[in-house]
Amino acid sequence: MAFSSTFAFSVKRCKPELVVPAKPTPREIKKLSDIDDQEGLRFQVPVVFFYKSNPSMKGINPVEVIREGLAKTLVYYYPFAGRIMEGENRKLMIEDLRRSSSRGNHERPDVVSEPY
Repeated sequence: MAFSSTFAFSVKRCKPELVVPAKPTPREIKKLSDIDDQEGLRFQVPVVFFYKSNPSMKGINPVEVIREGLAKTLVYYYPFAGRIMEGENRKLMIEDLRRSSSRGNHERPDVVSEPY
């Protein structure tokens, strides 16, 4: 498949923002299972996915769609809304950094900071 020489797109990098679950969730610290807490699995793989344009999405902000979908999903998978930390004996745990009640735009520079 050959691409046209006019094929181009631009990407604008914005400040990271915290996406919280759409509804209140339990506040707790969860230890990872021994299967998930293996030394050989402690790495990150940067990945970018590309999808074809969908005509029905014309005029809809894809960032807002992703943000809203992620917030709804995190209600059921709320541990993914936390941050991994090391506990005693290098045991990995998920620390809950979210608010447990109201939603809104609040500054949380201690939560959203580099490295992401």
